[in-house]
Amino acid sequence: MEVILLESFNKLGKIGDVVNVKNGFARNFLIPQKKALRANKENKDYFTKIKAELIEKNNKIIDNAKSDLKKISNDEIIFIRNASDNGQLYGSVSPKDISNYFNEKKIIQDNVSETQDTNTHDSPSKDIEKSEIKKKEKDTKDK
Repeated sequence: MEVILLESFNKLGKIGDVVNVKNGFARNFLIPQKKALRANKENKDYFTKIKAELIEKNNKIIDNAKSDLKKISNDEIIFIRNASDNGQLYGSVSPKDISNYFNEKKIIQDNVSETQDTNTHDSPSKDIEKSEIKKKEKDTKDK
């Protein structure tokens, strides 16, 4: 399936490239995530209208990332974790730990674009995490 890329991908192409991808990849990932449009005449006309805006938005994200990199490039970050006597960690430092550290220090703010934020707060998976379980106790009396 031919699609028009709305974001740059390392191995696929840059913004505006018309590339041929597998049908499932286009239908299940690129199009629902608003990272690509089907390559038909209507979408090509639509893309020419929004091309400048997309390139500007992409450049802004890249500039923000580069400025964040300059802020943290010379810093040494220490995470305290339990370890055995020979130095092996019992746990690990996860990407979430690193993200929380930067958010607490106000060094890097979340730069998630609208197209990348796909999981809304109304989705069922979020509701499962926030739901409370209430246990009902039955009176079982021996008669």
